[in-house]
Amino acid sequence: MSDRIDSRAPPVPAGVPPHRTWYVSMHGEIYGPADADTLARWAAQGRFGCHCWVRETGSAQWVGAESVPALRSILASWPLPLATFRQRLLAQLVDCVILGAPMVVALIVMWQTSARPGSFSFFAAAFLGSPISLFVVASNELILVATRGQSIGKIVLGIAVVDRRGARPSWHTAATRALAKYGTFAVIGYFGAIWLPIDGLAMRSHPYRQTYHDRWSNTYVCQLRGGPLGLRAGG
Repeated sequence: MSDRIDSRAPPVPAGVPPHRTWYVSMHGEIYGPADADTLARWAAQGRFGCHCWVRETGSAQWVGAESVPALRSILASWPLPLATFRQRLLAQLVDCVILGAPMVVALIVMWQTSARPGSFSFFAAAFLGSPISLFVVASNELILVATRGQSIGKIVLGIAVVDRRGARPSWHTAATRALAKYGTFAVIGYFGAIWLPIDGLAMRSHPYRQTYHDRWSNTYVCQLRGGPLGLRAGG
């Protein structure tokens, strides 16, 4: 992380002791030690946020940046805490119900036509439901995330996807994220559902609670404190 002086950086917020310094861990790299003035400049440039872990000089313990009272005012540009595993799991269950709805409709059609010649087989129903489901995924996981940072499941749970600046993901980022999350469905159909729990469990051991598709798209999922307006739009 470059420590180039930025004359546009805001002054250090009042109440932050200028003599304290911290090491900052982000994206697998460690930077510092940095004082409050440097951290405020990094935050203003979108490089320091609640996704970071910090260790105060002289301490051996790494903690989430937001848990340090002295840094909370600096983190005002990214005031969103990371979503919990439970919140993300419930949001994914809601999205899976939406994803599976076309398949259910196709199976109902299969059942109703099974007694007639030329009726649908199970695989024919799956073939019918898959492209419809993929369209639903594109609308739910790509369009909504790119335009408001939330799939329907995340809207219900009050959480949102942000990029590393704490801003709403761009269309390119949202597309990368959706492809990494649901691309297996396009290759092996509904058997692609095997990937979802593997991907989801990856966040349990990650310091920033990122799944694999979060890591590949460089995104984070945060709790909204003030509803949808709590999410900053991307520049």
